[in-house]
Amino acid sequence: FMMIFATKYIPQVGDMVIGKVTQRMGEHYKVDIRAAQPALLSQLGFNNASKRNKPNLNVGSLVYCHVTSAHKDMDVEVSCESAIANEAKKGWATKELYFGELGGGWLLDTSLVHARTLMQEDCFVLDRIGQDKAYEIAVGLNGRIWINSTSPRDTVIVANIIMNAQGRPPAQVEAMVSKLTRLFG
Repeated sequence: FMMIFATKYIPQVGDMVIGKVTQRMGEHYKVDIRAAQPALLSQLGFNNASKRNKPNLNVGSLVYCHVTSAHKDMDVEVSCESAIANEAKKGWATKELYFGELGGGWLLDTSLVHARTLMQEDCFVLDRIGQDKAYEIAVGLNGRIWINSTSPRDTVIVANIIMNAQGRPPAQVEAMVSKLTRLFG
């Protein structure tokens, strides 16, 4: 069984995913996480959110979240609440949290295998890009990548390197990054 081009995501509790808000419904948002069914995100599913103080996400907004419930006969639920001790006290409005709304940047879809590769601690591609370019990245196990950089041009360069690095050995990635940073600064 080859998973290299698998694109249909099957949610698992604990998975970090990037979702796109598709609908507002009462106290929840419907979020597309590239699964068979959309996921539900509570409006209170953010650090220190309350009925009076909660994010106001629009259709099309991107969120970095984690799967909290994934039963085959029920709706998948996701949350942007952080379980990291030093983040638990920070509120969603500070924009200093690991999970939450992703502003600006560029959203890419890739294979599930490539996403897992990018999430590894010692990912050569991301480490090598970071030597030449300053950028932010969020990678979801659902095959979505969000990239933001100091300029739209740099964001496009970083995105192209990441997408073209799939399945390539480190020597080819090194050559590609060197050439692109030489050509485009």
